[in-house]
Amino acid sequence: AADTILPRVNSVSSSASNGLYKIGDILNINPTFSEAVFVSGAPAILMETGTSDASATYSAGSGASTLNFAYQIRSGDTATDLDYNSVNALSLNGGAVVDDVGNAAVLTLPVPGAVNSLGANKSIQIDGFAPSGYSVAIDQVLINEDNETAFSYVLSGAEIGTTYQYQITSSGGGSAVVGNGAVSTATQNSPTINVSSLAQGLLTLSVTLTDFAGNIGTAATDTVTKQY
Repeated sequence: AADTILPRVNSVSSSASNGLYKIGDILNINPTFSEAVFVSGAPAILMETGTSDASATYSAGSGASTLNFAYQIRSGDTATDLDYNSVNALSLNGGAVVDDVGNAAVLTLPVPGAVNSLGANKSIQIDGFAPSGYSVAIDQVLINEDNETAFSYVLSGAEIGTTYQYQITSSGGGSAVVGNGAVSTATQNSPTINVSSLAQGLLTLSVTLTDFAGNIGTAATDTVTKQY
């Protein structure tokens, strides 16, 4: 008897672990069909990623029931529980998805957020915004007999709770001093740092914020003259 049963999407999931992802990360989106399907061309799944949606593109799986679509997170993407755009988010995009006798697959996806959807099967968050709009200002540099310095700084526009890295260099030569910590308030003091390796002269403080997802901001700097 002829095979007239059309393959359908039973569920959508992801091989990515539940968690928070940053700009540049690639997420695998995996629709599972009711039978093995064969793919040609570049089918795509439109993802719901905030104000500007973009598609995960087919990358592997032809001949199996579960396919792989890859989505790379862009700057500006955001999602508290990643899902696709709608039940019609899977498109052929000029390609084809058929079973072993050529029956075209039904491309309708489970309702976003409902049972068997990506949002129901996984808990994936996206943070497509790197820390920005912050500045650092050195209020004081104190040098004692042990060649240690303590400075205070002001971070404006920073994401509270992020981690940061700082680096101190001297125009007169010497090794850089690097440290890290957490931004708990907008204005705070640094730990005490030994700067004995730095020559007397101009010191530069550079702070780069890295948020919970791992997005790295642009360095903000300020300078002060080292004194004894």
